[in-house]
Amino acid sequence: MTMVSRVFSIVTFGICMCLLSSNIAMHHLTSSKVVILPAAQPPAVVASVFHAVPPPLRIYGWGDCLCRTHISATEKDDWLMDLLSVLHEVFRFHDIFHVLGYGTLLGAVRGGDINPYEVDNDILVNATAFNITARLQHSLLAKKMIIFKDSIYRVCELDPDRAARPTGWTPWLDKSNSRICLYNDVYPTIMRAKYLVDWVTGDQVRLTSWKLDSISIRNVSFPSFPSDVSMQLILNRYGPGWESPPSGQLNRHGHEQWKVSLVERVGRE
Repeated sequence: MTMVSRVFSIVTFGICMCLLSSNIAMHHLTSSKVVILPAAQPPAVVASVFHAVPPPLRIYGWGDCLCRTHISATEKDDWLMDLLSVLHEVFRFHDIFHVLGYGTLLGAVRGGDINPYEVDNDILVNATAFNITARLQHSLLAKKMIIFKDSIYRVCELDPDRAARPTGWTPWLDKSNSRICLYNDVYPTIMRAKYLVDWVTGDQVRLTSWKLDSISIRNVSFPSFPSDVSMQLILNRYGPGWESPPSGQLNRHGHEQWKVSLVERVGRE
């Protein structure tokens, strides 16, 4: 074999060895690093993954609340109990701090029942930690309820038909009491480490403990402040005669006249 042939053979062999090494390395690299991407998901499947994301916030108001024209006193109290129970369930699901207050607390302390002299439920929340979110609104809508702000937060049953009402209508401006609308009042209450500010009276109420107690309405437990704090809230709002129901003086204990008229009407039906 000539010198030229030998050189050519050596060069050819070297090139082959390089190519072989390169292939081996590439195979090792791809086999250890390969990532198999799934086929693109059809739109329906992708959408289903995000089905739990609530729709954007919608602004509601009194005109969206369900009202009735005829209702008995028993039906009124049953309706209020349903509204309170659903709101408690939703707030607990979202880990929202809440306690009973004012007229609802008074009814629970006085007789373990819905306050028969009220047309709403009263719930206190922490003002600095509470706001209307899309998820909260979505959860309430799933229960056919809505929330909106009108000086305080209101939660009522959604009227699917949105019966026609005058612009700016509210339950207390309906002088004829032709519509009976029941709802939850949610008070954004200033709460500090050692006191809270009574939303109605503006008084400071000393907080001896942040450990919540519970109180029953119709054998259903609801969260409440410790008994001494609850009693102070009742005394601030209703005075020392809080233990005795109005009995003929329905406007005692600070009940607004529109509530007096409405409760009297319901009691006659």
